[in-house]
Amino acid sequence: MPADDRGISAPRTWRTAGLSEHPPAAAPAPVSSTHPPEREIRFVDFPGIEVTSTGVHTPAGTIPLDQARFFLADRTWTTRSTPGWAIALAIGGFFVVTFFSLLFLLAKDERTTGYVDVTVTGAGVSYTSSVPIASARARAEIHSRWAYAQQLAGRI
Repeated sequence: MPADDRGISAPRTWRTAGLSEHPPAAAPAPVSSTHPPEREIRFVDFPGIEVTSTGVHTPAGTIPLDQARFFLADRTWTTRSTPGWAIALAIGGFFVVTFFSLLFLLAKDERTTGYVDVTVTGAGVSYTSSVPIASARARAEIHSRWAYAQQLAGRI
């Protein structure tokens, strides 16, 4: 390599027949459309769906945030029943305290089960995520995330 008078060598150039003197550019790494770039902030996510500042990333592809539409299908149910311990205390206490033990039958146990489908569509991409629900609190959280995602997309 030729060196200048300070001892610093000049950068190597590529000399090919009729082509430029710059080294060939490396092919850019393929960008995955299923995951957002590391620098983007995730605002809200569902299983398989991530909403960032620029778009909605799903396994089916990426949707620009301003074109995304979110839909929610709530397929949960809540059952109310008298727990077993209350029935046992009402029967066992009936012989001791008679009618006051029947107040145990007023105790109720609520159980919420099922799943919620969250669907995002736009820009030719559609993806549905089914979220299993085991409590009323989890159901409320998914509804809250869905409302926030709609707000981010400018649909509210």
